[in-house]
Amino acid sequence: MKSLFAALYGPVFWAGFIDAASCLIAVFHYSHGVLPPLLLLALLTSLLGERYLPYDGAWNHGHGDGGRDVLHALVGAWLSVAPTAPCRMANSGASHSVPCQLSCCNM
Repeated sequence: MKSLFAALYGPVFWAGFIDAASCLIAVFHYSHGVLPPLLLLALLTSLLGERYLPYDGAWNHGHGDGGRDVLHALVGAWLSVAPTAPCRMANSGASHSVPCQLSCCNM
């Protein structure tokens, strides 16, 4: 069972969350407000997957670095979301003083 999980986890996780986000926004016309909960669900799924089948079992035991791990997760999530903020602002009609020159703003 673990070998099946190991083989399917990555592709299903990646395609599943990317497809879910794309479908909710593009097909069902949900607002971008559905994306943060979807991101949290992806993080929870990743955490549970790592607990079920760890890359290295020794890494799943506390070493007094829980605070650093939480900070690392928050910074990583922020860095993956923050670059798209100007596009979301431009597409939502929010005013900003500098015209957005990103390609995603001109869609």
